[in-house]
Amino acid sequence: MRLNDKNTESLQIADVLESELMADSMAEHRSYHEMQDTPVLEVDALTQLKTNLQVLTDLTSRLSFLNREIRYMMKVD
Repeated sequence: MRLNDKNTESLQIADVLESELMADSMAEHRSYHEMQDTPVLEVDALTQLKTNLQVLTDLTSRLSFLNREIRYMMKVD
């Protein structure tokens, strides 16, 4: 009889601990969108593509400028 009481008590403690852990983990694991101060804005795919192409064009021009400058510095020395 005493063994059954201990098993029951152990199960109850385990249930309480499990429920507390689940409650804690749920509060810590918020989704990315819940963490933002501003709401998520959806952008049209074509608009995003155009923006990405503009960024790539800018980066390409910067890289080519840097390459020209490096070539010039190597020729001068």
